[in-house]
Amino acid sequence: MEYSGFLQITQSEAGGDSAETERAARAVLTTLAERLSRGRAHDLLRQLPTEIKPWLDTERSAERFDHAEFLRRVAEREGVDPESAERDARAVFAALGRAVSDDAIAAVAEELPRDFEPLITEARSRFSQVMPTERFVAAVAERARLDPSAARRAADAVLEALAHRVTAVEIDDLIPRLPFELREPFRRGGGTAERMTLDRFLALIGDIEGVEPFEASEHARAVFAVLREAVGDDDYFTLTAGLPPDHNVLLPPP
Repeated sequence: MEYSGFLQITQSEAGGDSAETERAARAVLTTLAERLSRGRAHDLLRQLPTEIKPWLDTERSAERFDHAEFLRRVAEREGVDPESAERDARAVFAALGRAVSDDAIAAVAEELPRDFEPLITEARSRFSQVMPTERFVAAVAERARLDPSAARRAADAVLEALAHRVTAVEIDDLIPRLPFELREPFRRGGGTAERMTLDRFLALIGDIEGVEPFEASEHARAVFAVLREAVGDDDYFTLTAGLPPDHNVLLPPP
C-alpha cells in the first residue's frame, strides 16, 4: 500500500484534514510500537510504506500497558481528548488491516491484552466478506431508482437514523460487517437506543437526507434490503429484532 492510500483510509474513517490525519497515524503507530516487542514491530515494518516505518522502528523492549493507557498516550501525542483518540486509533487500525497480511495482524493480536479487541476487530474487518461500498450503493440505486449520488445520501441517512434506534453495543458489533465508507454515518447515530414511532423514524431519515417522508420510506426499504445482503441474515435479524412491529413495512420479507 502507498503512504497516500494509508492516510486516505484513515481520513475516511476518522475525518479531519490531512495534517490531523497524519498526526493521528503517527501517534497511534508510535504508541503501538511501545506496546509491541521489537521483533513484532519490525515484522510490521516490512509490510508498511516507507514513510511510516520511522514511527514503528524501535529497539526498545515492549512496555506492558492496557487499552486505556494506550488511548491516553495517543491522546497526549495528538493533543486531543480520549474520545477523539479512540476514534483515531480505530481508523488507523482499519488502515493497518488493509496494509498488512492477516498473519501480521494475528501476530500483533497475540501480544496485546484482551481489551484491545475493538482495535483488532477494526484491523481484521477487511478479511471478512465485506461488501464494497460501490456495490452497496449501486444496489440501493437500482432498488430505489436513484442515481449513485442520491443512493449514497439515502444509504448514509438510513444508517444514521437506524443507529439512533439501536444500542452502542449493536453498533460496535455491526461496524466490521459494513462497507468501509458507510461506517461513519452509522457511528454518527450514536447508539442511543431511542424509542420512536415509524413516522418519527421516517421523518428523521427525511431530515438527514433532505427528502419527504414518502421518499424516505422508499429509500429505507431499499437500504434495509441491501443491508441484509451485506451483513448476512444472522447479523441483520439481530440488528432489526428490536424494532417495533410498525417498522416491519420497511423490512424485506424473511
